[in-house]
Amino acid sequence: MWDFLDSYQVTEFKRTHSLYRSNQKKSERIKAILFFNRGYSHEEIAETLSVDDTTEVWWHKIFSKKGMKALLKVNYKGDRSKLNADHFSKLSLCLEKNLFIGQRGVCLC
Repeated sequence: MWDFLDSYQVTEFKRTHSLYRSNQKKSERIKAILFFNRGYSHEEIAETLSVDDTTEVWWHKIFSKKGMKALLKVNYKGDRSKLNADHFSKLSLCLEKNLFIGQRGVCLC
């Protein structure tokens, strides 16, 4: 299925993409729908965006069923921190006082 977006929707997607350019997760989701609209296969889109095929298919399903607003909702929360409050405080102080080029120096904090 391709060319399912009308010209207004394509313009809106491109405008929204420019707003979210700095947010990679949202930007990739928008690009996936635009690529699919141009006739790219799920596999081609996944390869182009360097994501799993299943991820791209999932994005398309979300958009098809719930629209752009749902597509742009990112629910990933991340893992709990492995640092306790004391370690986090010490690391924060160390990072405020020092500039590190790589992670090795940070590990010595």
